Amino acid sequence: MCLVIEMGSRANSNWAGSYDVMATNTKQPLSRKDHFVPQGYLRGFVHPARIRHPKPLWVFDVQRSRWDQKSTSQFGFERGFYDYSSGSEPDATAEDLFKRPENDFPLIRDQIRNEGYSTWLQHRGPLLSFAALLTARSQLFRDQCASGILPSLTSCASKETLAKNYSITTMRSETPRRATEWKMYHWVLRYTTNPDFPVIASDQSVGMMASAKNQPEAYQNRDFWLWFPISWDTCLIGSTIPLRNESTAEFEEAHVAEIQKLVCSYAALFVVSPVQLSGVAA
Repeated sequence: MCLVIEMGSRANSNWAGSYDVMATNTKQPLSRKDHFVPQGYLRGFVHPARIRHPKPLWVFDVQRSRWDQKSTSQFGFERGFYDYSSGSEPDATAEDLFKRPENDFPLIRDQIRNEGYSTWLQHRGPLLSFAALLTARSQLFRDQCASGILPSLTSCASKETLAKNYSITTMRSETPRRATEWKMYHWVLRYTTNPDFPVIASDQSVGMMASAKNQPEAYQNRDFWLWFPISWDTCLIGSTIPLRNESTAEFEEAHVAEIQKLVCSYAALFVVSPVQLSGVAA
């Protein structure tokens, strides 16, 4: 693997998980403007020279194949995305899961940046927990949950509603399980100081790469790596296989370009960047 990590011997991992069953005793507001990519996370990709700009981010719309300048409130959301169906009374809501990590993450990100990046190890646990949360709250995860349960609901008139409720409950249980497992992996942080050639992000905040043909095979082989863009200047890279690299180091330009390429290849809805990139078709 050519990016920025050098692999040693294999490590153990177990991607199997169990899911909670939804209980019924708590009300929640409906039809919120639910950001499946949090605004606090997106602000980490604002160019330092554009912090006070009303629309500071460059956003590439994958479906329209065009760049636009936008504020964090204008994209990465869907109304009622985390709402249980009307009449449901879950034991907890998505807001209960999101509130503290969403508040803490920007503070941790800024502290790492201000202290010269090497202190990221002090925040390794919260960073990985937040990365796990981003993957479990995504549209991709929702689709995977629905595709797994819908075949068993073919005779049910409310199958779409039940599948949505199931996916939200599954998200709540999968987030801590996934975070716990990811903490057993081997991680390095890479950074850049050039916002004009930045780390970028997309609607799919964490990506996986492996030599296996598909993800299930990669999980079974316990041989893959993950990448998580934290901000325009930082990216966490993790592997199930021990690494011999420094835990913190500056990106080579070629590796920034590779991260940009990977982010774009995973994007289903949008790519977000401090600058308009020529490498993304417009």
